[in-house]
Amino acid sequence: MIKNSIKENSPFGIVLDNSGNIDNLGCSLYVTKIIKEYNSGEYDLIATGSKRFQILDKEKHDDLWVGKIKYINEKKINNQEIIKKVQNRYLELLMKLGKNKNFENYIKIETSYEFLKGISLPIEFKKDMLSIDSELERLIYVNNLFKKVLSQSIENNNKNFPKA
Repeated sequence: MIKNSIKENSPFGIVLDNSGNIDNLGCSLYVTKIIKEYNSGEYDLIATGSKRFQILDKEKHDDLWVGKIKYINEKKINNQEIIKKVQNRYLELLMKLGKNKNFENYIKIETSYEFLKGISLPIEFKKDMLSIDSELERLIYVNNLFKKVLSQSIENNNKNFPKA
């Protein structure tokens, strides 16, 4: 699946496996960077999420789940007030973490998923984000997450990171 995605620059899907129960929501991803390829055919890689989808039907072929999906149409919001709030908290968080370069790239970010790009989050947060249907509600969720993180002491020594 991953090898084909890399070869054809096509997306692959990822779905949360809750102790053997496959969720009905997932996300399509594109391989952004291959860090290491192993002789076994496995990869260490970075993938970027693209579109949320709902699983309509699924079946298992050996160890691989294959399913029929329907992409979820995401409506862009025009609420500049919440976007600015999240942008400000995001920039404040970057400054506290010592990421003071390339602010012009960060100011352009306007979607909930873009604000979380490159941030390692617990599975429960990722699951919550996928289950929220409204971009406005996701932005409020991200804003509250950043607010919580910023309320904690942050030491920029790569040892003590705040908890999400």
